[in-house]
Amino acid sequence: MTRGRIPHTAVSLALAAALLAGGGLASAPARAENAGDVRQESFRRLNEGIRQFKAGDARAAADNLCWVAARALSSHDAHWYCGLALIQARDPEGAVKALEIASELEPKHLGTLVTLGDAFLATGNPDRARAAYYRALDVRQDYSAAWDGLARVAVATGDETQALEFFGKALEANPADARTRIHRGEYQLSKNRVDAALDDAREAARLRPDDAEVQLGLARTLLRARLPDQALAPVREAIRLTPRDARAVVLLSEIYLALDALPEAEEAARQALAIDPGFARAQVALAESLGRQGKLDDALSQLGETVSATAATRDDAGAALRREAQQRWRARVTELAALGAKATAGNATPSDLLALAETQIAVGRSAEAAVLTEAAVARAAGDAAVERRAAFVLGSAGRMLEAERLLLRSGETRPLDGTDLVNLGVLRELTGDPEGAGDAFRRAAAAGGGWAAQAGLARLALVAGDRAAATAALEALLAAGPPPDETARVIEALRTLDPASRPSTLPADGRKK
Repeated sequence: MTRGRIPHTAVSLALAAALLAGGGLASAPARAENAGDVRQESFRRLNEGIRQFKAGDARAAADNLCWVAARALSSHDAHWYCGLALIQARDPEGAVKALEIASELEPKHLGTLVTLGDAFLATGNPDRARAAYYRALDVRQDYSAAWDGLARVAVATGDETQALEFFGKALEANPADARTRIHRGEYQLSKNRVDAALDDAREAARLRPDDAEVQLGLARTLLRARLPDQALAPVREAIRLTPRDARAVVLLSEIYLALDALPEAEEAARQALAIDPGFARAQVALAESLGRQGKLDDALSQLGETVSATAATRDDAGAALRREAQQRWRARVTELAALGAKATAGNATPSDLLALAETQIAVGRSAEAAVLTEAAVARAAGDAAVERRAAFVLGSAGRMLEAERLLLRSGETRPLDGTDLVNLGVLRELTGDPEGAGDAFRRAAAAGGGWAAQAGLARLALVAGDRAAATAALEALLAAGPPPDETARVIEALRTLDPASRPSTLPADGRKK
């Protein structure tokens, strides 16, 4: 997240004066074009570039702002604006070049020095980033953005002690530094400190509700904390503030994917690509939404589309993400073909049929999965293990009542274990039988169902409005040691019941002891 913000929609006084006087205009463009026309065009492009940057359209902004910088060689502001736009447009190498010129023109400009550090950090050069941030501190020791930059360098180099120390110094210098709180919250989340991460992100949004970067950071933190429903409001606010920011629109698509709202995810991903056609994250999100709707050829076609060499250079991490998604979906297509061949063979086993059914569900083909599952059960001849697996597949395909009947039938030949009973509880919960679900979850807890059984009991109590029972079940759930990515939901539920609660039963790293 770049720290710099273009200060005003109008041309800065220093740059305006330079343009009016013709000072700093590059001699070669001036000879090739009328000098007066160049100055007029520079004014137009500068104001247009600033407008585009404020709307979030960094790529278009960079085109205009860097055009001005190339012609106003002695203008600090032109090069700073160019660097700001380039770093947000995922071109940190280009940003470094522009910002180094800006820092030479004004060596003590705090915004330039911090943004230069951000650009170096984005290029994977923490040493030079560190030097830029310290240059800013030499100018002003209590500049919170520089301390925040040093904290992010420490995060990048794996120094947790320094990271927390420098984040603390940044907030000591400026307790209202919302972007530092976002960065610290994201770091806390990476260490599974979900409660602290959410505290920081929400406080940042309270401090700066009008900052699109802060709203984006809050939405990102909530999504990573597995609270996608709560991430919708801040990401929509970020889009309202910067409607041309493809990062915000693709994050909306990723949130919809987490909510299994696949058509909405597809639409948002297409909108992000309309803004930034080379955005790898948007291509991956679109492919994911298509693939999970069963449109495998379309998904692969999207990932197979080439992007320009320039875009690929600018976004190495995104290109790697795109290649990984391409490999994953190709593997899924290969798997479906192989499983399909086995399933149609005369000697296909129930296990072969169920394996294909599970893969069909993953690509949105629930009806086909249900047919395969029924065939597997018919061939199983009462095999309890097959019936239990088939019940899980049928439930995943939306055939809840059939799944429940099959699971109960399998229990007649072999007692249901904790996992089976949790599945039974979920099936009853989803078919409107809370009493039967509660009985199944309690039996699951006694049979070693672990945190999943407590989660079921907590959900039932929350729906019934029984605050005491819900609190007890949630505390028991935390004590049972759920996976780290489930803890946020539990903490949020406890906060809803008691805003002052700070659960103490969760191990420090969020893992089961």
